Amino acid sequence: MKLGPQQLLGDRAWQLAQFAERGWPYLVPVFLGALALGVAAVWWADRQASLPRTGLTPRRRQVAMAFRLLEYAWRFRWYFLALITCMWTFAALFNGQIVFLPSLLESFEKEDWGRLKSIGLLAAIVLPLVAVFDYGVNLLEGALKVRVLSTLRNEAIAHMLKLSLRVFGERRAGDLLSRLTNDVQVSQNALNALYGDLILQPFMILALLVVAFVLNWQLTVGLLFGLPLFAFPILYLGKKIKKSQKRTLGSLGELTEQMHQMFSGIRTVKAFRMEAAEMREMERVTGSWIGKYMRVVRARALSSSVQELLQGLAIGVVLLLGVYILSQHLFNISKKEFIPFLLICVAFNRPVKLLTKGFNALQESLAACERVFELMEIPPEISDAPDAVDVPPIRESIRFRDVSFAYREAEPVLRGIDVEIRRGQVVALVGASGSGKSTLLDLVCRFYDPTSGRIEIDGTDLRRFRRDSLLSRIAVVSQENFLFHDSLAENIRYGRPGATDAEVEAAARSANVHDVIARLPKGYATEAGERGVMLSGGERQRVAIARAILRDPAILLLDEATSALDSTNERLVQDALNRMMRQGGRTTLVVAHRLSTIQGADLILVLDRGQILESGTHADLLARAGMYARMIQAQFGEPTAAVTAG
Repeated sequence: MKLGPQQLLGDRAWQLAQFAERGWPYLVPVFLGALALGVAAVWWADRQASLPRTGLTPRRRQVAMAFRLLEYAWRFRWYFLALITCMWTFAALFNGQIVFLPSLLESFEKEDWGRLKSIGLLAAIVLPLVAVFDYGVNLLEGALKVRVLSTLRNEAIAHMLKLSLRVFGERRAGDLLSRLTNDVQVSQNALNALYGDLILQPFMILALLVVAFVLNWQLTVGLLFGLPLFAFPILYLGKKIKKSQKRTLGSLGELTEQMHQMFSGIRTVKAFRMEAAEMREMERVTGSWIGKYMRVVRARALSSSVQELLQGLAIGVVLLLGVYILSQHLFNISKKEFIPFLLICVAFNRPVKLLTKGFNALQESLAACERVFELMEIPPEISDAPDAVDVPPIRESIRFRDVSFAYREAEPVLRGIDVEIRRGQVVALVGASGSGKSTLLDLVCRFYDPTSGRIEIDGTDLRRFRRDSLLSRIAVVSQENFLFHDSLAENIRYGRPGATDAEVEAAARSANVHDVIARLPKGYATEAGERGVMLSGGERQRVAIARAILRDPAILLLDEATSALDSTNERLVQDALNRMMRQGGRTTLVVAHRLSTIQGADLILVLDRGQILESGTHADLLARAGMYARMIQAQFGEPTAAVTAG
């Protein structure tokens, strides 16, 4: 016997199909209305995301952060839209199969094998489609998450690189590392929830409601009244989870900081036999983290158990209500319709439970997202003016005009610095520790801007120049130069990416380090090790000088470049520096405590408490018998001996 569509689908499914056929013209305005509501919701959420973070209520701040994550997804909109399409189709196909259950039960009851065969063929078509769309959901969700996560991490790091040194000086390195590693990784849970269950499970619930409505609309209305009960563990306990997770992440940052300090200072730890003390401190910090994390675990477990309790009670109520309705013959519902409806109530358990877990995971992870976004919201202290220009070749001088600077208000480090440095001059900065010498070099690099006054190149304020252009004309050699865990050739090439091997070798020869590198088994391909640990202090310093030579800067800044070296290495380094300082009209500022290294400077500035106390040549300052002469006497015994040595 040939089966018609009504016999195959069953009465309820056939009625739904007829309703859709007759009512589709009316669905267009409904769709447009829903679209308008969606646009309004997006506009409101976007407005919340763009508001300043300060002054927002916790609820609005959560909405702003969640929408900010959705904005990241919208950057990969084709993945996102394809994911939404797959999710909705999967939910409709997966849950729509229940519609055929009354027809299936009726066919078994009447032993209608032809109808059963047709339903089986239909299932053979639907089930592979369910598997295909399930695969699409998982594939697109994973592809979207990995792209958003990498974008979030890269943008956070890129923003951090734009911040001034003040931020890194005021914050713990371990906390910064924890935010960029641990917190970004925890943020993946927010993406798992936001791009996964928080979208898919509402679709699953909506599809189940549609199927329930097809079976019996009166029972479905009663079911809708019970749904708000499930919002309790989602909303109330979710807040507790978020607060506890934020405290946990703070402790995790403290734990990372402790490990960072311990391993960075491992030589000191071992030298003073403080391994046991460090381990005790590590156990204390770990114990604090465990205590705070257990609050999250307890809140999460309570949310899950309350959800299970409410779900069990709901199924029991529906079962008792169904028995009463069937016994009293209410709502014109039959046993073959009530059984699928009861299955729908049971089926609600999984999407509601996953929705609750997803919301809790989002609450936990939003605390991590908040810590990452806090970093990304720190405004850069140093930025280029809209009309900034490139730095032209220096023709005349660098001029400090009444420059003052303070790291903190009411604590000036530099006061009223007023001096002109001619092109090609070697200018030495001397004075006691804390007198502002290194800070002066930082201002030349625009790591900071002066609190008052201005620094000029050929009469133009440094703030009028593009910072990248300014730094491309500067090279810095400090007391503790950083070498990357890379080859020696790449460490030197860091001064000018793209330099040829011949140029790298020429720079190494000028820095008196070529012979050292050539004796190594792998030569220039030798790994420098973590922070250059494979080289001696003098060798690291000469590699750093080779890096500066390769840069060929117009301005050379030397900050205690020889202070930590023995006499042999100091002579080699100083020889390389002397050649570099006198090449090509290069302007050099030298900070030195060893006064023997700067006696040939064109100008010596003596700083005291952030002010220029004396200035002149070595001979001029000795003749004045002031602070510089006393410093010379303290180092050499007699000023006349220093003059002879110079």
